[in-house]
Amino acid sequence: MRLLAADGAPSIDGVGRLEVFLSGEWAPVCAEGFGDGAAVVACKSMGFSGAEPVKRDCVGAGLCGVDAPHLSNVECLGSETTLLSCPHSEGDDVYCAPEESVVVHCIGDGDAVGRPETAAAPQWGVALRG
Repeated sequence: MRLLAADGAPSIDGVGRLEVFLSGEWAPVCAEGFGDGAAVVACKSMGFSGAEPVKRDCVGAGLCGVDAPHLSNVECLGSETTLLSCPHSEGDDVYCAPEESVVVHCIGDGDAVGRPETAAAPQWGVALRG
């Protein structure tokens, strides 16, 4: 996940449009069905300590971007480890315009830059002979 500021750069203050890495590309998350529990999960997964209540108006904040969301109806309790482990709709089941992107305000220090998850590097065993 990552948070983007109005200029499309990573957020430096923990406030921004939330995007997730899905199917090889970054995509915004729709505000529809995105609650405070989902905001807490998103922020904590980026290393922040928590989240302010969700703001649904990316237009007023100037944070909408141009890409339509690819993830919506994210229903987290707040204790999950990732947004994708929460019930959600994704891909062709999402009917949101860029103006419906969710704005998240994370609390504390974290990393809003976002790095796609990668597969773990193979572990090679080394046999020592003595």
